[in-house]
Amino acid sequence: MIVPAVLVLPDERKTKSKLPAVLVVDEDGKKSAFERGLVDALLSNGRVVLAIDCRGLGETAGTVPFIEYGPGTPEYNLSNYGLFIGRPIMSQWTFDVRCARDFLASRAEVNPKRISIAGRGRGALAALLAAAFDKRIRSVAVEEMLATWVFNEEFRDIGLAYFVPRILTLADMPQLIACLAPRPVMIVNPVDGRRRRISGDEAPGLNGFARSVYERFRSADKLQALDGEASTAWIQKWIQIGD
Repeated sequence: MIVPAVLVLPDERKTKSKLPAVLVVDEDGKKSAFERGLVDALLSNGRVVLAIDCRGLGETAGTVPFIEYGPGTPEYNLSNYGLFIGRPIMSQWTFDVRCARDFLASRAEVNPKRISIAGRGRGALAALLAAAFDKRIRSVAVEEMLATWVFNEEFRDIGLAYFVPRILTLADMPQLIACLAPRPVMIVNPVDGRRRRISGDEAPGLNGFARSVYERFRSADKLQALDGEASTAWIQKWIQIGD
């Protein structure tokens, strides 16, 4: 399975010391991460950056029979194929992210103990799940990620990859976030089931469970939520809690 990726090194690569690194997983592919300024913002903070296209995204989008079935469902067929083989597309993306993390750790320029992940949208959930399975991931930033699967309206514009069979028999999003405690997690501009941004007043209540777990680890300051932040304005704050 080919997972296209771009590895970018900061100017500090001329030094002999190994550098911290960030794996970027954007739901619209690595090109979107570059266009939004995320990669440049990380580079300016001295990070090696590996931006990837999970299978079926970015460069590999449309390489299998494809149909957009209604608004916000670009991975309709990919989700169906995942059901056919018993592997939801989200689990396949999570596998891609974990493999990319291993590749990044193998690079001579990278400090394998200082690898973080930044994910956006459906890519944010793949990043979160990958980190939950891999304690070697130092910190996680999730942007525009669904805040909860408990939603009273019809889901719209968030994509089908979020719909993992029987997920709510195990956990809602706050419980998944809690799995990362006490590692640093930054939640940026979370959204509801219609991809509407959740206000700063609502977010603390939704993340109450995760916050209580972080408090038990005496790491409440390691879980931060930001609302209304520009796509790259949170990078410096995330790096401060992650370092």
